[in-house]
Amino acid sequence: IHFVRADFDRLGSPKNAEFAARRKALAEQFSIRGFPTIIVLDSNGKVLDEIVGFQTSSPKELIKRIDKAHP
Repeated sequence: IHFVRADFDRLGSPKNAEFAARRKALAEQFSIRGFPTIIVLDSNGKVLDEIVGFQTSSPKELIKRIDKAHP
């Protein structure tokens, strides 16, 4: 499993134009609807699960959900 962290600060301005373009492309590619969003992908880039907001009550539950989504 690989993790990518893309920090989207809605209140702040992008550090530079390249950063803003990458951030916009990621948001469009994955149809980000809220924050935080965790997207679990397989090795081909297929979305296996999407967790929007705080849907788990503990880190342990979050790890279980990610493990369940990833075969």
